[in-house]
Amino acid sequence: MRVPITPDILQTLHHYRTRTGVGSIRLLKGKKDAPVYLTPKHIESWLSGRVKTAPHKHLEYVLDQWSHLPQWDFVSVTHEHVRDMQAQSTRTKVGPRVLLQTMPDKPDGLEHYTIEAWMSGRSRTARKDHLDCVLGCWSALPAANRVRYLKSGYREITKAQHDRLHALKAQSGLGPNAVMRGAKDAPSGLGSETIKGWMAGTIQSARPAHLHYVLNRWEALRKTPGA
Repeated sequence: MRVPITPDILQTLHHYRTRTGVGSIRLLKGKKDAPVYLTPKHIESWLSGRVKTAPHKHLEYVLDQWSHLPQWDFVSVTHEHVRDMQAQSTRTKVGPRVLLQTMPDKPDGLEHYTIEAWMSGRSRTARKDHLDCVLGCWSALPAANRVRYLKSGYREITKAQHDRLHALKAQSGLGPNAVMRGAKDAPSGLGSETIKGWMAGTIQSARPAHLHYVLNRWEALRKTPGA
């Protein structure tokens, strides 16, 4: 049985798509319980207003799926935002990938390619919490010409990086010994005692490759159930 897509229903569909940031393709991706013959094209035809009716089961399923997704506040990524991010990247000599590693508590769903899309103009909307976090963390980093090199190849550990190490320990329940256990691909000269020194503040500099390895490995272990 087909039912009309009323103005109220259409408004609800647009509301869900905007507030969740999930389009029709992602909504149905991998959904084995989706009604037969329901495709993203059908949903897009409803949203555009080209099709005024839909099978009741199709419409009910789509509304139910969207309603159970997290909803966020989205904002426009303005030219001023882009200029600010580009200026901060130039000032700090830190790009999106490294920026994420400095964040004490990275928001779920924020990835380096998200930031790159904002900066290139490929994406003109963003979750407000994502954009606020990126702008705030970038502006808090020291300028590249103020970073102190204690000896060749070493770089000062920033407060944000120090906080991130402690956050990863708390979130994963793993200490330096557990993180380095079985780390056969670890850079030469990196061990758990070094990490303990970073976290205690007795060692205030690190090789960038060492610090990046530890942050990436800890992040991966944090996301691994039973690690």
